[in-house]
Amino acid sequence: MSRASIVLAAFLAAAIIAPAATAEPLGRLFTTPEERAMLERLRHAPPPVEKPVVQQVEVPPAPPVQPPTPPPPVPSIKVKGAVARSGGEGTAWVIVNGVSTLNTLNDDLSSQYISVDTRRMRNGEVPIELPDATVIRLKPGQTYAPAPAAVDADFGPDPSR
Repeated sequence: MSRASIVLAAFLAAAIIAPAATAEPLGRLFTTPEERAMLERLRHAPPPVEKPVVQQVEVPPAPPVQPPTPPPPVPSIKVKGAVARSGGEGTAWVIVNGVSTLNTLNDDLSSQYISVDTRRMRNGEVPIELPDATVIRLKPGQTYAPAPAAVDADFGPDPSR
């Protein structure tokens, strides 16, 4: 070994050993016995009970309850005529409240609060469902009057013509 390499090795050994000798020991993070005892008590203590957070929410007052709307009044109904087809829907001509003659082919009878099911026409009778879900069966020429809930047969001439 040459003299330069011995000097270099000594220099490196001194550089490595010198900082280790001058460094201070880290020690403990909490150095006092009181702090260590407090940490031990906290570590072995039961978990803290969290109190639920109660939020007060202001609830607006409920709107007043509206009474249910009564069903529309049952109209007077007169069947003027009916055609029952064996291969499809039939047609019925109906006068509602004596105003005009409507038919199931061209007019909307549901706007008059009645429903006519021409597929269930039997024996010349036309089934008509009223607003209260009552089904009446009228033949051409018969009139249904809602007040006495009676069917009247009037086969005379139509006064609306």
